[in-house]
Amino acid sequence: MLDPGSFLPVLVLCVATMIVVPFTGLVRGGGILAFPFTVALVVVALRRSGVSPATMRFAAVVIGVVAVSSITALVVGLVTEVDDRHVITISSAGFAVLFALVFPSMVRAALGHRRVNLNTLTAAVSAYLVIGLWFTMIYLALASVSPQPFFAGSPTPTVGEFEYFSFVTLTTVGYGDLAPLAPAGRAAAVAQAILGQVYLVTTVARVVSLYGSERRAAEAPGGLHEFRSRNAD
Repeated sequence: MLDPGSFLPVLVLCVATMIVVPFTGLVRGGGILAFPFTVALVVVALRRSGVSPATMRFAAVVIGVVAVSSITALVVGLVTEVDDRHVITISSAGFAVLFALVFPSMVRAALGHRRVNLNTLTAAVSAYLVIGLWFTMIYLALASVSPQPFFAGSPTPTVGEFEYFSFVTLTTVGYGDLAPLAPAGRAAAVAQAILGQVYLVTTVARVVSLYGSERRAAEAPGGLHEFRSRNAD
């Protein structure tokens, strides 16, 4: 049995969502396929992060709105074979709000661990992946309200392309095959690149360094207690 505070299920759901999302654009109404994975990720992440009941109730309301909009988008897409931009905006913006709750909650939970361990590292890495999924939804919402194509050279981008662009921007790989046209899209890309790098060089790097230090101290003569005593002086 996993510890109730383990973030391993969150990491697994992050990876599963990342895998499923690109395939949702291959079939009409495919967005409903990613819905259970994304909702499960949000709920499990919030519960493992120990958020307040009020935050959970707010998340439940947003999930309800997203569920209604996703089902509406599915029905409209199957009946008319036309994607309703307003429904897509509500759905993607709703998930963006949910991830905006998840990310700081996970970071706070990771930094709040009294002892840096593998679970702390799992929480930190999961939060990093959440940034990529979070901005995927932000880009989708911006594209659905923009009168012009979101990407140069791709007038009708798929959901997979938005996720691809998000993680390429997050990791600052910068292939250049997709580039936002609108000022809002460019501003969001800049914000994501900065957030991703600041998070890597502060939170993740700090967690990794402390985890390595504790492991080395535990294996050294005197053990972890001596390591902590020296750092407390």
